[in-house]
Amino acid sequence: MTIDRNDRPTPDMPRQFQQSFLLIGLERGESHGYELTEYLRGLNMPIDLATVYRKLQSMERRGLIISRWEESPSGPKRRIYQLTDAGVAAAQDAVKELEDVAEMVSCALNSPTLVK
Repeated sequence: MTIDRNDRPTPDMPRQFQQSFLLIGLERGESHGYELTEYLRGLNMPIDLATVYRKLQSMERRGLIISRWEESPSGPKRRIYQLTDAGVAAAQDAVKELEDVAEMVSCALNSPTLVK
């Protein structure tokens, strides 16, 4: 659990979904780590920048993404990430997996109580 800006506890993003959401974020187009972090936070998914960079490094080692350095108009160079063909396939698999999870959660939350 992490603490939000108002000192309230917030649940961490489950680790098993971190890569999935990063892949989906990169499916929208190439991006740098801070931008991906802000994208996830904008979806109400608390995640820290260090975790994003660790995940991106792991994904690059596994051939899901590639990176290059790019000049930044407002500071130091930044690393830009984009999906490889294997990453595109993994992103599509991630969408399907998350749709399946969402359906299971919806069924569980909407099911009648079994215990009386």
